[in-house]
Amino acid sequence: MNRYILSQKADADVQQIAAVSLQRWGFARAEKYILSLHDAFNRLTDFPELGRDASHIRHGYRATEITSHIAFYRTTEAGVLIIRVLHARMDPRRHL
Repeated sequence: MNRYILSQKADADVQQIAAVSLQRWGFARAEKYILSLHDAFNRLTDFPELGRDASHIRHGYRATEITSHIAFYRTTEAGVLIIRVLHARMDPRRHL
C-alpha cells in the first residue's frame, strides 16, 4: 500500500480547511497546516494501523488525529481511502 486517495467529501473538507485557515491565519500558516494533513495521509500509507479503530462509527473505519482535525479512513486494495477530514469538535456520526 503506497498511496492515499481522497474521497470527494474528504477533498472538499481539505479545501474548506485551507480556505478557513487562509482567512484566519494567512498563507504561510495555512500552507503549513495543509501540508501537515497530507504528510499524515502519506504516513498512513506506510502504517495504516496507525489510527485507532473507529468501527463503532462505521464498520472498517479507522481514525487518526491531525492537530485540530480527525481523518477517517479505511484501507482498500488500491491504498488508503481518506473518507472525511472533520474538525475534532464535529460529531462524526452525523457527518459520516
